[in-house]
Amino acid sequence: MLTLVPCFQSVVIRDKGRPATGISILVLLFVPFLSTSSILLGALVPEGGQEAESPAFVWFQGIALMAVLLQVMVLLDRFHDMLMQSLADRNVACRRLVEEMRERRRLEHEVARITDDERRRLGNEIHDGVC
Repeated sequence: MLTLVPCFQSVVIRDKGRPATGISILVLLFVPFLSTSSILLGALVPEGGQEAESPAFVWFQGIALMAVLLQVMVLLDRFHDMLMQSLADRNVACRRLVEEMRERRRLEHEVARITDDERRRLGNEIHDGVC
């Protein structure tokens, strides 16, 4: 006997990563401000410590990291859309398969019922003809 396979449940997890991306962008925007601030720079780098990087280089790093982050976000969003479409297609196919299995089972029962009825009818004809 065949068992029915449950179809995949489509769960939309659309906007879960966007707040994290927004926070990352904000951090990347404020890092150059923090690293170029003379007050914080004096507090974070001890005297005789490392030289601070030039503000232009820090800004360039921040912008480059934001560009990479946005590219990754767009690619992940496209992949997510593709994955959700694939999942929806599989759900449709699974539901069709379940419906076909139910229809085949119904037809099998109907064929068995008709076969039994015909066998009984033939048995009664043969029995009535002999007697």
